[in-house]
Amino acid sequence: MSSFLLALQDNGSCNKPKNYHQGKKWQMTQMIVLPFIPIVALIIQNLLGLYTVITYRNEVADIDRQVERTLSVGRFVTEIQRERSEVSFLVFTDTSYSG
Repeated sequence: MSSFLLALQDNGSCNKPKNYHQGKKWQMTQMIVLPFIPIVALIIQNLLGLYTVITYRNEVADIDRQVERTLSVGRFVTEIQRERSEVSFLVFTDTSYSG
């Protein structure tokens, strides 16, 4: 027999079972905690999405830095070639060159 039925007295009044307050506390805990489960799931989902976006942004920034370095090296090589061509032109056209 259940504790509720055992709690009924002969006169029809109902006494609370011994674990009534513990059950109320458990129910209150469930009522407070259960609504937060979807909220926590969404927070975790958004954090993972944010981590993915930040990782992607860092990779793009790294590639951008590599492109900038490559362009700088390209400009440097172009300037060296231009200087080399100027020196060659001066060497071959200057008659006073005693080299």
